[in-house]
Amino acid sequence: MISEFPRVLFVTPLAFNHFTGGGVTFTNLFRGWPKDRLFTAHADTLALSTDTCVNYFALGVDELPLSGPLQKLRRLAGRADASTAPAGPEPAAQPTTLPARNFRRLLLESSKAIFGDSGFPVSARLSPRLANWIEAARPDVVYTVLGSIEMMELVDQIRARFGLPVVVHLMDDWRVERERHGLLSPLRRKRLNGLFAHSMRAAKGHLAISDAMASVYGAEFGVRFEAVQNVIDSDQWLKSARQDIAPGRPARLLYAGSIYEKVQFSSLMAVAAAVSRLRARGVAVALDVMAPDFMVAPFRQRLETFDGTHVVPQVPRERYFTTICAADVLLLPVNFEPAAMRMVRYSMPTKVPEYLVSGVPILLYAPGGIAQVDYAEQAGWGLTVTEQEPAMLDAALERIVGDCALRQELVRRARETAAARHDAATVRTAFREALSRACGQAEWSAQRHCEVV
Repeated sequence: MISEFPRVLFVTPLAFNHFTGGGVTFTNLFRGWPKDRLFTAHADTLALSTDTCVNYFALGVDELPLSGPLQKLRRLAGRADASTAPAGPEPAAQPTTLPARNFRRLLLESSKAIFGDSGFPVSARLSPRLANWIEAARPDVVYTVLGSIEMMELVDQIRARFGLPVVVHLMDDWRVERERHGLLSPLRRKRLNGLFAHSMRAAKGHLAISDAMASVYGAEFGVRFEAVQNVIDSDQWLKSARQDIAPGRPARLLYAGSIYEKVQFSSLMAVAAAVSRLRARGVAVALDVMAPDFMVAPFRQRLETFDGTHVVPQVPRERYFTTICAADVLLLPVNFEPAAMRMVRYSMPTKVPEYLVSGVPILLYAPGGIAQVDYAEQAGWGLTVTEQEPAMLDAALERIVGDCALRQELVRRARETAAARHDAATVRTAFREALSRACGQAEWSAQRHCEVV
């Protein structure tokens, strides 16, 4: 019989950590899972955490190979392999001479022209080393977020080789932006879409990060998707939540989380500009931006050109909640450009449940029609600005800072939503049951448990 906690093989480009959205979501969903029943094969180059998972396999060139010439070119261009890269952000090569720097720049530009933003294409191979590791792990089910052509290929090879059921969890609409650029993009995109459709058909369980994504993908592929988002331990977090609704002086706006140029940066800049305008009119308000250093470093100078905006150090995970509770307004910005809207239209930021329970009012500056804006408007937990109109943004910021009745109502609705939709006890049970259902009553069969050559 399959245990209440099946033995899970997690195949993923991004693993467990405490500072990225995906890493935090994975950590929270699997918290409490027996560590001897969780195994992660990953291509992550960021530092991994071990409080949830201790059994890791770093996918390298044996599992995600390039052809010989392309492998050499990628190394010359300064790209690291997951199996050999040091912990932390992916390092860039540092040529010491001008010709070397120019050569590297030419390689990168050429690869983008041919292959697009995905870079040098890799394939997938179930290596003997990985197969032996999976054999020893004896998983009951594969859990995956897919994420690329090579990850879909690898998951399918594992499924076929070991006869394992697969549960797919879609956390953003990544396929709409991948393989859209470069001379080979038509062929690459055809391959991606074919593999994606095959992955949906072959999977035994289907999870999505939002109701909107579950509905759209369920209709497209004719299967039932369940919405499973990040979770919070409501009782524990509420003890530390903010109780005083009155803002400080100056009122402190806070953006906490990842920063990507194509996802939220232009809207974050617009909020910084609005803060500067309000300060010029005598409104006591300031904006703090808190993100991992490697993410915020490219944007620090541009953000801090605005009066009242400061990039503040990222705090350790154990201090994160008290830090957001000390703010007066929490921000959820999304760019208004079509590419950003396509990318995040069905996504739900990892930070939403934490924001909801914090006791701090939430402002969304984002286009209408995306999942997080619809969620905020339907449940009433956030004040939304859905047009790129500076006067509207200024007015909303003044209102959410100065209208105590509005602040109280937003906090009340947010906490109700957190309890109903994001409580850890409820969501983790549903998540575990989804993985268990995919297993059915199948045991580790003789077919799976055979010698790897």
